[in-house]
Amino acid sequence: MKYWKIAMKAFSNTVIVFLLALSWFGFSANGNAAAGDKPEAAARWEFLPDVVAEINGEKITKAKFLEELKNLPPSSQLPLLDKERLKIFARGLVDEMIDRNVLRMIVVESGIKPSPELVKSEFDRLYRAFTPRQRQEFHQRMKELGRKSIAQHKKIISESPKIQFDVAYNLWVDTHIVPQIEVSDDKVESFYRENQRRFRTPERAKIMHITIKCPTISKSLGMRQINRIRRKVNNRAETMLSRIKQGESFKKLAKESDTPSDQVTVELSGRGQGDMQIIANHAFRLRPGEVSNVIETPDGNLHIIKLLAIKQPGFIPFSQLKAALKRQMRENEIENTVRKRIQERKAKLKIKYNI
Repeated sequence: MKYWKIAMKAFSNTVIVFLLALSWFGFSANGNAAAGDKPEAAARWEFLPDVVAEINGEKITKAKFLEELKNLPPSSQLPLLDKERLKIFARGLVDEMIDRNVLRMIVVESGIKPSPELVKSEFDRLYRAFTPRQRQEFHQRMKELGRKSIAQHKKIISESPKIQFDVAYNLWVDTHIVPQIEVSDDKVESFYRENQRRFRTPERAKIMHITIKCPTISKSLGMRQINRIRRKVNNRAETMLSRIKQGESFKKLAKESDTPSDQVTVELSGRGQGDMQIIANHAFRLRPGEVSNVIETPDGNLHIIKLLAIKQPGFIPFSQLKAALKRQMRENEIENTVRKRIQERKAKLKIKYNI
């Protein structure tokens, strides 16, 4: 993923910056670099030259490349790549490093210079805006990482070149990009109409639901004891089903069962998973008002359902999606504008790859 995409996601809510900054960019509880960059891993990159790329004569060195590897997520699959695929990966990572350097040029040329003072100033501004709950979470996270004070934390994050730049980048986006972005309501609605298939809702079954839970059965129990437990659960379910058939209120019996109160009445589609998918399959075989037989799920629990209605496929109303669509379209416009600025600036630079 390109750096500017990561940055845009990271700064979609600026308050999160400093909540996450406690652990971002390789900072562990003692302030050292994170353990993911093992010394022996460097041997895999022996094929790289000492200078992997140049931008107007400014060198991107192999040492900087290896430092960049430390920022890869723990889930990275690099150990599984052979040499040829490592070369492809290396070129992609160098491209991202170049994009970041170009973006840094753009930000600095705009008059916003990454610095410790900028980080501290932005931290103070955001900290003042924290809700009581955010402050509580923030101080808890500091405590977990062994940070003894706000001053200590500010010192650590303000000395990180990455955080310095990311704060500067965020300010640049807010002041130089966001004011140019305008997503009208008409444009949002046009997108909704043109892509309406993406907002389809499947057929859904509205049901009332009774659950009779099977107790956890210890492996130490013999078959006679296990069968006794299961008979007891089955008898309870069959008794409830009999009472329903005799006219007792399904809703009343559901409250007597093991069904959580928020799951007595639920809507299910045919796209679920696990136990609820099994229940949904039975629901779609019923007619409205009809009650199922006892249904057993793989977890050993028993269920009885009553179909209330079948809701036909449709579309999520525009009114429910408008705000989220507008926010997403705005973020896409910002992302595209940043990408365009990077490409325009790169076209004026002399960029040389050595890999």
